[in-house]
Amino acid sequence: MSISTRTPLIYDESIGPYSAATTLKEVVYQYLKTLALTSPGERRWNKKFGIGLKHRLFERDSASLRSSIAASIREQIALYVPFARVVDIQFSSAESDGGYLSISLSYVIVTGASISDLQQVGWRSKADGTVETDGNSDSTNSDNTDASNSYDGDSSI
Repeated sequence: MSISTRTPLIYDESIGPYSAATTLKEVVYQYLKTLALTSPGERRWNKKFGIGLKHRLFERDSASLRSSIAASIREQIALYVPFARVVDIQFSSAESDGGYLSISLSYVIVTGASISDLQQVGWRSKADGTVETDGNSDSTNSDNTDASNSYDGDSSI
C-alpha cells in the first residue's frame, strides 16, 4: 500500500506512475528531508516552512551557528512533523570537507502508544555547493561526534 510519493520522482509501473513510500519510516524520512532542504520563504503559501540547510551548511562554523541550526531543526520538526521526536543532533566539521558542517539527526517516530527504533538522517555540504542527504538507518553509532558537539534531545518537543 502506498502512503506517499517518494522523491526524487522515479517512474514505477508496479505501484503507479511513481515509486512510493510504503512505510511510516520512509514517509517521515521524506518529510524531514523536505523540511531540511526547503528554505524559509520558498513555499509561497507557508513562508515559515523550512530549515534552509542548503544555505546554512556553507556558513562559517561557530557555536552560535550550531545552536541556531539545532533550534531551527527542533522548532520545525515540532511544528510540521509532530510525530517525530528529536533524540540528538550531532555536528561535525572536517577540513577535508572544506570545513563545512555536517549534521546527523537521531529521532524516533511516535504513533499512539508506540515508539519506533532510533532512526537517523544526515546532511552534509559538498564542494560543488550542493547538500547531500544521507540515508535513513536504525543505527545509533556516529563516527564524527564528541560530547562538545552534541545537542541532546528534549522529550517535551
